[in-house]
Amino acid sequence: LLDQALVQEGKVDLKPFITGKIDVADLVNDGLDTLINHNDTAVKILVHT
Repeated sequence: LLDQALVQEGKVDLKPFITGKIDVADLVNDGLDTLINHNDTAVKILVHT
């Protein structure tokens, strides 16, 4: 895919789209709450496993 190639080649930086990082244990309590109640600022939350 073209968009995937652009990311792999370093032409598109996805880091600005990650608006939070949480542990998988906090996904339900913190992650979903953030996406539901702060969706004006939360774009994508990276879940660590």
